[in-house]
Amino acid sequence: MAEEILTEHWGKISELVVVPYTDGRFVVKVAGKQLFSKAETGRFPTKGEMARLMGQA
Repeated sequence: MAEEILTEHWGKISELVVVPYTDGRFVVKVAGKQLFSKAETGRFPTKGEMARLMGQA
């Protein structure tokens, strides 16, 4: 997932943070903005979804 974001948007990202929780949930933030939360969606992102979300941010 992080690789997908960095491959598509290398040089545009100042900070990429994946915050894991002990129960398998996680949150992905780019430059302080939340892009995806498994805690909120209850699922993993689909292939290409993270790069698309980053492009919309």
